[in-house]
Amino acid sequence: MQLGRDIIGHVRRTAAEDRENKQAILFEQQKALELLCVHEGWQWTNNTLIRELLWPVLQEWGAQQPPTPSSNMVVEFALRMMGLVSFHCPPEHASSAHEIMKTLYTFLKSAQQSGGVVSWSIQTAVFESLLYLAPFSPELVSTACNSWGKENKDRMTEGMLGKVKGFYQCYMNKCPVLTLPDFVKASL
Repeated sequence: MQLGRDIIGHVRRTAAEDRENKQAILFEQQKALELLCVHEGWQWTNNTLIRELLWPVLQEWGAQQPPTPSSNMVVEFALRMMGLVSFHCPPEHASSAHEIMKTLYTFLKSAQQSGGVVSWSIQTAVFESLLYLAPFSPELVSTACNSWGKENKDRMTEGMLGKVKGFYQCYMNKCPVLTLPDFVKASL
């Protein structure tokens, strides 16, 4: 648990510093936590990392008015971590991953309705986390693509649009109830 706390503390310090290589350092910390989660297993990941270390980051950010650029960066990190580490959730605990997905989707809908209060980078972090978790509920990811993705299609980078296309290419045959958004149809 201490190693997880240390990494989260390092993320906060890195986000607050003015450095050129900040993104590279955060990426390394992200991968370190992901490896730690794989090593420690799902119980530790869900109970310690997600519930004790990441949720409080999100709660603290939600109470902060207005959010600072460094707190936004830490929240982006936390949201991406939730998707990355929950992807490793074993099938017997799929309900945990699904609950995380529902929470992320609710957050995304609220962000979408916030009128720009929630930064684009935070919204994309949530959306990407949902894409990571697609194996647990492709229907929920498709719903997110059809609402948030449709509204933000002009803001999506080629990389993100590629992830959305990849999602549909992977799941359309496995899950025929998925609705392909027009913005994805046009680009396939």
